[in-house]
Amino acid sequence: AAVVLVLVVVLRSGGDPAGPRVRIEPADALLDAPLRMEVDGAKRDAAVELTLSATSADGVLWSGSRTVRADDEGRISVDGGALLASLRPDGVPDSPTLGLFPRDGAVELRLKASQREEALGTALGTRRLAGPGVSARELTVARDGLAARYWTGPVRNRRATAVLAVG
Repeated sequence: AAVVLVLVVVLRSGGDPAGPRVRIEPADALLDAPLRMEVDGAKRDAAVELTLSATSADGVLWSGSRTVRADDEGRISVDGGALLASLRPDGVPDSPTLGLFPRDGAVELRLKASQREEALGTALGTRRLAGPGVSARELTVARDGLAARYWTGPVRNRRATAVLAVG
């Protein structure tokens, strides 16, 4: 009887007995890696709001949202790059000095999916500024003559690689 009751509830809700699943793919990658946001178990053909947020190194919450429609099977799979690029600071005026600078070399992303007022779930992901073996150094005007961040690749590489971000 219990199995029949669970089956009736699942069929009536039109979803998976485990409930909706929300994912960021890949969950841990470099900042420039392709980003996918996926939801399984939403109501078919329903509008789902995806809200992405992250906290910068200075403690400011950044967020952005987008509404997408689930397919006939209650699934969503979207390129997350546009949503990531749309993040704006919450509650503070935008300025040229404000930025979503990563804490400890990584940005922790939080994806929340909801239908109307019902939360479908959340997913966490990490986007790293640099890969293994890359070192970073902060350059200052007083010491180096310019304000910048300087990254160098691992010593084992045959060709030295460096990146300089000024401003």
